[in-house]
Parts: sequence; C-alpha cells; structure tokens
Amino acid sequence: MLCLILNVAQFGYVTILLCVTFHILGVERVSSFLSNIPNLLQAKASLRCGSFARALLHWELAYGEDTEAQQSAFVTGTAICRSNTDHTLGFTKTVSDQVGTNSILSSDIQSTLQFSNGLRKTVFTILIGLLDTYASLHDSDGLAGVLSATQLAFTAFSHEFNKGKQHESKSCNNNMELSSDTTQRFSLLRALELENEGQLDMAAAAYEHSLATSESNYRSSQCQQPSKEIRDNQHLLMYSGLFRCELPDPARLHGLVERAGALVRKSKSHSNTFGNSTVWVDCLNAHRAEAAWRLGDWETLQETTNMNLFECSWSIGLGRLFLAMKDKRTSDWSKILARLRIDQVTELGAAALEGPGGYIRAYDTIVRLSSLSDIELISSLGDVIMNEIRNPTNSRSSENKLSNIVETSLKLLETRIRVSRPTFHTLEPVLAIQHAALQLVTSALSSLNSDAYQISNREVLNSTILRLRTALGYNWLERAKLARKSGQFMAAYTCVLRAEDFGIPDALLERAKLLWQTDKREAAQACLDKGIPDVFGCSIFNVRNKQSNENIEVSTEYRTISAQQALLLRTRYCEETNRYDFETTGKLYEQVCGFNSGYEEAHFRLARYVDRARTEAVGCKQQNALIKVALKHYGLALSYGSQFIYQSMPRLLTLWLDYGQDSVRNFHELNKSQKYTEENNLHSEQKVFNEVQELMRINCQRIPVYQFYTALSQLLSRVCHEIPAVVTTLIELVVRIFEAYPLQTMWFLIPLNDDSISLCNHLKTVCGLFMTADRRELRNFSLRQTVRPITRLIESSEFSRILIPIHRQLVPNHLLPNATSEQIAHHWPFAEQPDRLVCLTHIEDSVEILGSQTRPKKMTWVGSDGREYIIVAKPNDDLRKDSRLMELNGMINKFLVINENTRRRALQIRTYAVIPLSEKGGLIEWVRNTQPFRSIITRLYNEIGKPINWANMSRVAPLLEDPLSYSGRECYARTCAVMSMVGYVLGLGDRHTENILFDSISGDLVHVDFSCVFNNGLTLPWPERVPFRLTRNMVHAMGPTGYEGTFRRCSEAVMRLLRHEIDPLLAVFRPIYFDAVVEQTGNVRSNALPGGESTGRTRRGGSTSDGNASSDLDLTERATRAATEKLARMEDRLKGKITEHDGFSQILPMSVEGQVDTLIKEATDVDRLCQMYKGWMPFL
Repeated sequence: MLCLILNVAQFGYVTILLCVTFHILGVERVSSFLSNIPNLLQAKASLRCGSFARALLHWELAYGEDTEAQQSAFVTGTAICRSNTDHTLGFTKTVSDQVGTNSILSSDIQSTLQFSNGLRKTVFTILIGLLDTYASLHDSDGLAGVLSATQLAFTAFSHEFNKGKQHESKSCNNNMELSSDTTQRFSLLRALELENEGQLDMAAAAYEHSLATSESNYRSSQCQQPSKEIRDNQHLLMYSGLFRCELPDPARLHGLVERAGALVRKSKSHSNTFGNSTVWVDCLNAHRAEAAWRLGDWETLQETTNMNLFECSWSIGLGRLFLAMKDKRTSDWSKILARLRIDQVTELGAAALEGPGGYIRAYDTIVRLSSLSDIELISSLGDVIMNEIRNPTNSRSSENKLSNIVETSLKLLETRIRVSRPTFHTLEPVLAIQHAALQLVTSALSSLNSDAYQISNREVLNSTILRLRTALGYNWLERAKLARKSGQFMAAYTCVLRAEDFGIPDALLERAKLLWQTDKREAAQACLDKGIPDVFGCSIFNVRNKQSNENIEVSTEYRTISAQQALLLRTRYCEETNRYDFETTGKLYEQVCGFNSGYEEAHFRLARYVDRARTEAVGCKQQNALIKVALKHYGLALSYGSQFIYQSMPRLLTLWLDYGQDSVRNFHELNKSQKYTEENNLHSEQKVFNEVQELMRINCQRIPVYQFYTALSQLLSRVCHEIPAVVTTLIELVVRIFEAYPLQTMWFLIPLNDDSISLCNHLKTVCGLFMTADRRELRNFSLRQTVRPITRLIESSEFSRILIPIHRQLVPNHLLPNATSEQIAHHWPFAEQPDRLVCLTHIEDSVEILGSQTRPKKMTWVGSDGREYIIVAKPNDDLRKDSRLMELNGMINKFLVINENTRRRALQIRTYAVIPLSEKGGLIEWVRNTQPFRSIITRLYNEIGKPINWANMSRVAPLLEDPLSYSGRECYARTCAVMSMVGYVLGLGDRHTENILFDSISGDLVHVDFSCVFNNGLTLPWPERVPFRLTRNMVHAMGPTGYEGTFRRCSEAVMRLLRHEIDPLLAVFRPIYFDAVVEQTGNVRSNALPGGESTGRTRRGGSTSDGNASSDLDLTERATRAATEKLARMEDRLKGKITEHDGFSQILPMSVEGQVDTLIKEATDVDRLCQMYKGWMPFL
C-alpha cells in the first residue's frame, strides 16, 4: 500500500511538472508569435478596438524602428526632431498635408490617403496614429507635442508649395498632389488642436472655415481633388467636430438641431451625393438627439430616435431613456437602462484588461455609468414625490420625510459632481444629464397643479416644485462656473442668464466674474454696484457718502454668505483697479468683515491689503497703526479657518518677530540720537511694543493649535530672539503645541536637545558608526551587538510611545473652506486618529550600510501595526534645509491641488519625512520602490555590453525609456516638469545621478538631497551651467516627442502657478532664508565653507574660506545681506527674469512660455552640458 501511495504521488508530481512545462512552452510560443506581428499592425488593431494606451505603445515602438528616428534620438534624445525636419521626416512638402488630414480622419480611413513617389509612408502613418491616439485619449499635452515637433515640416511644405505655384500658375503640379486643399487641412489641424485644448469657440470657427473652404475649392478649383469617398468622410468629420464644439453652448443648440436635421434630410434624398447615407444619418442623428434632450425638445427627439431603431449609440440611447421616463413607460425604461449599462460595462471590461493603465481609458465609461445612476436616482425621486402628492392622508411627518428625501437626493447629486474629475470635458455632460432628468420631473409635477388635491398636498407640491426649480437654477450656475473657468465665455454667459431666470442670487457674482475675466472691469464693478442692493437688499459703502455719519451696518435678515461674498468681490475689484484711496478701500473691507463674523477670506484680504500698504509706506507715521491692524486680522483669519493658512501664518509670525527686532534697533538709535532723547518718544515706542505683544498673546489664544503646528519650524528657528518677552511667548506657544501633539512635535524638538532624549543619542551613535577608512568595506552590522543600549531601551517595558517618523504621520490636514466653529474647535489635523497612530515597537537587528560616500545606515523599524518601515540614518550632512524645503514642497502640493490647470494634470511633488537629529546628521524616510538614476542607467548599458566609460559615453545612444506604461511615462514627465520648475526657482543644484530616483511602480521622479540650494551651485569650484537636469536619457524617456508636449505644457502650468502664488511663496521662503542665515553664520564662525555647504561632499571640498574679509564686519550682517540678495534674485525668477543672464537680459521679465522655453534650451544645450562637472554625468 505504501509503495502504491508513493507511486501515485510520484506520478502526480510528474504530471504537475509536465503541465508546468507545457504551460511555459505555450507562453513562449504565444510570445514568439506575438513578437513576429509588426508593431504597426498591432498599433492599428489596438486603436480600432479602443485600447489607446497599448496603441500608443506600438506606435512609438514602430517609430523607434525607423533609422532616421534612431539617429535623431541619438543626438537629442527626441525621436521626432524639430530642428531637422527634412532629415527626419523625408519630403516635408507632403508631411503637413498627411498629418493635417489624418489628425482629423479616423483610423479606418487612413488607408485611402495618397503618397507621392519616394515618400516613406510608414513614418507618416505612425505620426498620424500618434495624433489620432492622443486625440482619443483627450491628452491635449501629448497632441501638442506631436504637432509642435512637426511644425517646421508644415512651414517647409508651405514654402515648397508656394515655390511650385510660381512655376505652374494655371495647372496643378502632379508632384504636389494634395496642394489644392492645403489651406483647408491646415485649418483642420488647428481645429483639432483647439478642440483638444478646450477652446471650443475658436475650434468651431476653424471647422466652419474648413467646410466653407472645402465647398469653395470643390466648385472653383481645376486642380486634382481627393476622391469622393475621402471628401465625404472629411465633411462628415468636420460636421461632427463642429457639433461637438457647439453642444456645450445652450444658445447654439437650436441651430444645431436645425442644421443637423437639414443635413440628414439632404443625405437621405441625395444618397448618391453623400455616398453611404446610413453613416451620415447615424452620425448626425447622434448629435441631433443629444441637442434635443438638452433642449427638452421631445418631439424632435422622438423623430430622431425613430429613424433607426437598431442604432443605440450613447446619445440615442439616452434620448430613448428620457422619452420612456417622460411617457411613464416603466418597462421600456428599465430595458433601455439595462442595455445602456451592459454596453458601458462591456467597454469597462475591455479597459480592465490593460491593468492599472486601463483606468484612463475607462474613465469616460465610469462617468457614463455614474450618469445612469443619476438618472435612476432622479427618476425614483420623481416616483416618490408623485406617490406622496397623490396620498390624501398625507401628514406633517410625511411632508418632512419627503422634504428630507428631496434634500438627500439633491445633496447626493452635488457630491457626485464634486468627486468627479474637475474638467470641462467630464463635468459638462454630467451636469447636462442631471439637468434634463430634473427638468422632466419638475415638468411632470407642474402639470399636476391644475388637478384638484387637498390644500396641504398643494402646498407640498408647490414647495417641492420650488426646491427642484432652485436645483435647476444652481445646475445652470455650476455650468456657468465650469464654462467660465474653461474659457467658454459665450456658453458661460448663456448659463448665467438661465440661472438668473431661476432667481439664483449667486448668479450676480458669476456675471461679475465673467465680465471681469473678459476684461470688462468697469462693467463688472457697475454690475456689483447695482446688483448688490437689488438682489440682497443691503446698502453698500460708497465714496460719495464716506464723509457722512451714515451707518453702514446692514440688517440681520440680509446677513447671508452670498451677500458677504458679493461685497468682498466688489471690494477686491476696487482694490485691484485702485478705484478709491487707501482709507476708503479699508473701510470697504471693514464693512465686509463686520457684515458677518467668521468670514476667513474677508479678514485675510483686509490684513494683506494693510500689510502691502505698510510695506510701501516706509517711514510713514502710521506704520505702527498699520502693523496692529494687519496682525489683528491675520489672527482673525486663522481663527476662522485654514483656507489661507500658508499666506496668513508665515506673514503673521514674520511681522511680529521682525517688529521685535526693529523695535530693539530703533530703541538703540533713539538712545544714541540727540534729537530723540525725550521721554515721551521712548514711552510711545514702548507703549506700541506692549500693544503688539498683547495682540499676539490674544492671537495665540484665539488661533487653534494645529494652525501653529504648520509653522513649528519657523517658531523654533526664532527661539533665540533678542527680546525676552518675545522668547517667552514663543516658548509658551511651542509648549502648547507639544501638549496638543506630543508624538509629532517631539521629532521637531530633537535637534534642540543634546542629552535629554536617550533615543536621540542612540540614533546619533548609529549615524556615526563605521566612518573610518579601515571599515569602508563593511556592508551591514548587527544593531544588538554594536549599539546594544538602543535595543535594551526599546525592549524595556518603560519605553514610551515613539511615533515612527513617516511623512503621512507628520504632515497635518487642513479644514475645508467655510468650516463651522464646531469643526474648527474639534479638528484633528492628522490622517490617523490618536489611537491609530503607528508607533515604534522594534528595530530589526540587521542594519545595511549603503554604498554612498556618507555611508548612510538603512534600518528597518517595525510599527505597532505590524508593518515594516525603512528609516535611513544619514551622517555628516546638515538636514535642516532638507527638512524645511520638504515642508515647502508640501505647501506647493497644496497649491497644485487647488489650481485647475495643475489639478487636472495631477501634478505633484513626491515628499518624504526628513528629521534632523543635529547639525551633522539625521533620519530620512526611505522612499519605497525607487532606484537611483545612476544604478538604472548603469544596468541598462551593462545589458547591451557597453558599460559606462567616461570618455566614450557621448557616442552611445540613450537607453532610458518606459515603453510598457503610458500612465507611468506621463507620471514621469509630469513630476520631472514640476521639480524642474520648482528646483529652478529655489536655485536647486547638485542634481547628479544619485540625487534623482525613479519609482519603479508609478514612474514618478523623486528628488533627494536639497543641501545645494539658493543657487549655491553657481559658487562651486566647478560652477553648474544648466538650470536643471534634462539630459539625453531623461528626454528619451519622455517618448518620441521628448520634452515637447507633456513636459513643456506641465512646466508652463507650474511656472504660471508659482508666479500667481508669489506672495505666499515669498512669505514662506523668507523664514527659510533666515534659517540659512543662522546656519551660514554658525558655519563661518566654525571656519566652514562659505555658503553654508557641508565639507562631506568632494565636489565642494576645494572651496576655501574668505580670509581677506574685513574682520570688523559683523558676520550676521554680512550673512543677512547675502540672504537678502538671494531672496531678491529668487523673486526676480518668480517674476520672469532669467537671473543667470547678464546685462540687458535681466531688465524686463519674460512671459511664462518664453521663460520655460529659455530654460529648456539652456538645460539641453550641448555647450553648457559639456562644461558641467564630469561627476554630474551630463552625457547620460
């Protein structure tokens, strides 16, 4: 029996082994078969089935196989080279025509294009496919990159075309077979680009121009024309593009319905003229149906949906669903809804096969499914309301229940809008569908008003109709806001008019903002001047009655949020146009602040206005009065919320602390001066100083503690203030923060305590281990054997709770705007609740020593949640600047989320925790799944048998690329753009291949080591010549277009954001520079290197101290002057000046586009790169 069991087990093992072997062989055979399929064919198939990310992969692989593309990438890293179009693209006189045509045509029509003799058809097919795929992905950045990279080809083609016309003026040139409609196809190309950028009005004009030009050329031209099939397909796609651009504008819907209807009737009656009339009817009916249900034109919608009962596109299906909902055909409604959902789920399943990258493809499908849920919710709400209205025994409790159901449903619809991607392309159709469904329910309820029901039911009916009409009005208002922010001003104006028809008070603000954004500033102010009394019934403070004693307070019944927002908007417009003098504008702000307590933005705007006036009024007698007003309202703003915390908190502390220093200086000057020795002057200065300190003590009690936690580093940097009263207040404030959040605050206080914290001392010991030359070969060690006290301390039963220092546990979350007082008082600022914070329970015994020069120690900390966290102990490096700059990056991330252009691109900076333990070391959170740029590129070159050789690397083509993930490459290009612009503004240098990491999961670019900042790279022994790292391999990894497209557009968006937020950035930068001054002064006194650089870096090891400096010049004064100059240079960079240029280049600022273009050219300039330090590896 035992032998039988063994034989069976052995047989089973052999069977499993054979199955695994056959499976592996099968996979290899399938992979071999797929590898033999040309990339071009796979790209076309992927595009046709809707797998856009995969199509993009194969287009790029196919283009990379081209010899000319390989040569271009070898030199610049960009496969599509802008500077040598003839060399890369062949006969450029036909490139523009093919690209222009096929960027509009679908992939099914590409085979009908004609090419001249000798032209490489494959190259143009790939370019066309790239344009088509980016357009399908709604990736306007990628589309712009392809268009920009081929723009010189269009110029060359126009030149050749005009040259050919001079030789043959009356006949067509056979060698230029597409010259007869060149202008038309340039218009089509521009239309496609404009449509993808969201400029729908201009795109519609371009489509109209193309249609008119095409008809004119067809009637009058004697030149060779494209075939009838191609021309018909072009016209159909032109009309489709035109109707897509017109659909979001309610004012154009009537014209769209009539025009599409006329085209449908014409195509059916002249089928020989329009070729395949069925295609025309189906395509045009889809646009006509959508316009009809947007308008509520149910007769036209019925006619449209009945033309082809077998056609069930998304727009036609929605039309049938709305008709069934209107006619109360419950059974048909359920079937149509189920069919629409099945169609969308089928597309969702196909997208799921692409893995994580399929989310991009599936997003529109997910939004459509959500819209179907909205329709179902609104339909069920209508049924519930009907049942309640028709119930004659309706009670007061049931009325309240109905009201709660209506409010809950409408709140759910609003929430779904807020969680959707905030883009015009996504949100506008969702709002339109919600509006159409709500309009159907409201119309059905309004038709009941003529029937005889009980009075109570009629009251309920009228109140419900009124609430639904209000929801419809706010729907129009949301569409107006969305259109205005997207630049669709005509559509926005129409939506504002509709919102005003429903009596929405906030429509006044939207109308004023729309007028202001379209440069009608006087009209915007006049709109508010007249509208505020009419709409809100409250008086406004005007310059004409400022001298009277008229009470500017308004009655309580008008103290609404909307009225206060309108008054604040009017006051802001008055400030920006300098409509009134300082006193009048200040009273306007005071009116808004007194209108309703608790309005954070009003107090912030007043404080900033007064602060700016104080800055400009140097030497004014009112300086003391202005600083008290600014401090008061900054404090009030912070006590009412955290929407403007990064603008208010740094400025509040800076004003207070700098005033203390100025008061000491003024006091000494008064004592020395013979002119101001009177006692009353000294008494006056002392009185103002006491009032300021008392005001700050009130602010410290009024402002929630978590607001001060965000500025803890700034507070700690000023604890050595010259005035004891200020130091006392600072210490009390730090103690309050520590009492509220002891686990988080402890890590910030560690650098100030040398001996009191045992764990800190042990960690410092770990940092400094094995630094001598005789132990350089050691790669790991046992913590228990080497630093046994730390293991005993952690294993002790008396060991306190120590928070694991990771970024998500140290960075606070802020309140949402318009938070209530209760929410402000009980807000917990961290992601994890106090009982769920992850604390240290154990440190693994084995510690790895990393191979860099400073020999960091890689430790594994085990948390109370059972997970492992990697913490690196880095010696011989001052991490204080790294810590402060990481906080700054966190603040910039907040701005990136708020700004619309950066939010829709998902721009961000990867942040991590940095904990200084002393001036000579600290802890760094290990960024998981990352590898240094150098290790990646070294492995890639080793794999092809060409290891890195310092002398010959410029002769090796770039290899860094990520062809497997569209989303990964987008993340890489975007994070690279963000850090390039932020690093340039900060003056960040030393971006060698060890300081740039790549995330192997997401593709993000992560920068580390921020010690060489504030343009210190220019003072190195080998000065840096480029603004940021953008070498061949980094450009090559961005795809065929290189830095054109995603990188350039994201860089422009980030630079535009940084310029817009210049005030809060400078407010945060200033204390960082102050810290740098303190550190630099300490280093100079210790005979360290100038500029605050650490001696632990070989590149900076050659610097020498400035021994010739005047010994009697105060070190702090010199350092302060140097920091002020650096801060001024950074401000110039934020204003658009290239500070590294000399002479006249710095006089006037550049535009955002010009500045970014200049920086990219400098970063990729070979002459500059060849002057870089060889350890920077500019050839990679």
